[in-house]
Amino acid sequence: MTSPSPKEPPKLAKPGAGLPFLESLVLRFYLGPFVAKKSDWDKAGRDFEALNAKILKAVEGLSPEQLRKRVLVPRLPGLEDSSRYWSIAMALEHLAFVGGKMVEIIVVLSRGENPGVRVDIAQVKPAGKETVEASVRNFQNFAETARATLSRDVVDRDNKATLHHPWFGPFNARQWHWLLAPHETVHYKQIKEIKKRLSDPD
Repeated sequence: MTSPSPKEPPKLAKPGAGLPFLESLVLRFYLGPFVAKKSDWDKAGRDFEALNAKILKAVEGLSPEQLRKRVLVPRLPGLEDSSRYWSIAMALEHLAFVGGKMVEIIVVLSRGENPGVRVDIAQVKPAGKETVEASVRNFQNFAETARATLSRDVVDRDNKATLHHPWFGPFNARQWHWLLAPHETVHYKQIKEIKKRLSDPD
């Protein structure tokens, strides 16, 4: 599949439109209450750290032009239709921003406090206005510090305080912590799909 010309961007669903119905059911009624709620904290942390390393390896050696090129990819499980036309730099921008917010949420919930935020999928899409250097650097910084921050600042992994996720429903600290790796998995796959298509003509 070739990436479309910048003059003819693909017609995609609006940000925040959500996932296909059956996929949404799996997230809300299986992954959230059974997998995330019963997840092993340490394993989830190792999975998250491994994904950070894979993502950094995947973008290693790419030129600024390759990092900033927007490419249309097939829809992947867990990826909204509106997110299918990103660059690798946009994916990194999104991962650093959303990942950082998730770490903050986990720490606050572990203290039994209200994060005081409303999670809105449409509002966390990358603007694509960062320089590619900033996108890479910010993700590197996030990858290097996130797990240490969690180890230092999390108080009670099983505190009953929750924050609503639009796709999963109410999530506590353990569930939000589990979500770090699956979220990165989606965008790692997206980055690999973009890389496959970087040589396609515009």
